[in-house]
Amino acid sequence: MDKLAKRKTGTSALTKSTAEPLAFYLRGLEEIYRQETTEEELALYLESLSRFPLEEVKAAGEFLMVHPANDWYGLPKLPDFIRTIWAQREERAAAWQSAKSDIEAEELRTLKRRRQAHPEEFIGLEAVAELVRKMDDKVGKP
Repeated sequence: MDKLAKRKTGTSALTKSTAEPLAFYLRGLEEIYRQETTEEELALYLESLSRFPLEEVKAAGEFLMVHPANDWYGLPKLPDFIRTIWAQREERAAAWQSAKSDIEAEELRTLKRRRQAHPEEFIGLEAVAELVRKMDDKVGKP
């Protein structure tokens, strides 16, 4: 991590508060997979993965443990982590969009039922146009 700190510029997302928990997690993965990484590799992982919330990195790591990328059963490679994080984000966004669409569809069905049950509560475009004409007539007359 010292090498990373030396070459860091002001644009890096890596701070001590993000580096330590992430480094601890990555070292844990090394023990699980029984595969050590060099300080340079760890620095690269830290620099790249620190841009994501630790929870997303952990979720990607757990996913890759169960579903190894390209039948690779060793320590997940950095691109696999990043690809998995983005794929999981897209899945969450699609699920959110689907849920939102379902809610909107239900609101429209409810509104339609209400309009059928109580048409007096709703004004159509023709009625609005008629009201505007009447107001224009009143304004135009002294």
